[in-house]
Amino acid sequence: MSSRRALTALLMMPMLVAIGMLLVWLLLPWLLFQGWFDDPADGFRDATDAELIATFHAHRPELERLRILWQENRRLGTLGTDNIGSWWRSGGVWHESRRNLTVSDRAAVLADMSLSPERDAEYGKLMRAIGSYRLVDHAFDGAGYDFEICLTRRGNVVRSICKSFVFASGRVPPPPLTPRPDDPDEERFTPLADGWYLRYLDQ
Repeated sequence: MSSRRALTALLMMPMLVAIGMLLVWLLLPWLLFQGWFDDPADGFRDATDAELIATFHAHRPELERLRILWQENRRLGTLGTDNIGSWWRSGGVWHESRRNLTVSDRAAVLADMSLSPERDAEYGKLMRAIGSYRLVDHAFDGAGYDFEICLTRRGNVVRSICKSFVFASGRVPPPPLTPRPDDPDEERFTPLADGWYLRYLDQ
């Protein structure tokens, strides 16, 4: 009886492998060309330039407050719904790869990064008001602007489109990427007011 079961399992193995390969081929085009499904709160949504420009003018006080706060906390590098500094949230837990640490709650991450819960809550309130999922510092990386308020992202492993508000303290328009034949990325900056720009990146 056991030998018959073993033979049956052996005969079914190629069929299971074939089914597995079929599923991979069916899912692969979706992963490559339709994009990943994820939480809109993490930026996985779309918005027109006109909608984002209207958001800028409707929430200018919140944007200016974020700009001032970030001058005090730019040492973090990044702060968002899914990351704080070198910590990143994935699968419901937080990971710090450099030290190989994992914790389950945001409070532990805040303590590790020396960011008070009150300040984190203020960031969260301001970011939700304008629909932002992440702040990124660019003061010292040569990007041509001080920091970025990330708003939307969509795409897949081949191509993605991101939109954000950026602030350039020198009031000089940031230089866009120069497309190359082998890397035709597109970047543009739409002036908003007083050093603020709407950034569009297709890469």
